[in-house]
Amino acid sequence: MIHPVRIPHEQVNDQSVLLVEWMAADGAEVKAGQPIAIIETSKSTAEIEAPAAGFLRHGAAVNSELPVG
Repeated sequence: MIHPVRIPHEQVNDQSVLLVEWMAADGAEVKAGQPIAIIETSKSTAEIEAPAAGFLRHGAAVNSELPVG
């Protein structure tokens, strides 16, 4: 089953964010709740956590602008 990683609206007031860093390698095994990426908003940076346990597949490159939600 594929679980998409989403940027939650609860953490961000912006319409988009910048992907600053992947904290887990592409294909790495991750646990639910594990920090996997750092994003930058207009006001701060935040960690994004894995929504479920499994294997991470990067769907965006570092320095990409990503939509919230």
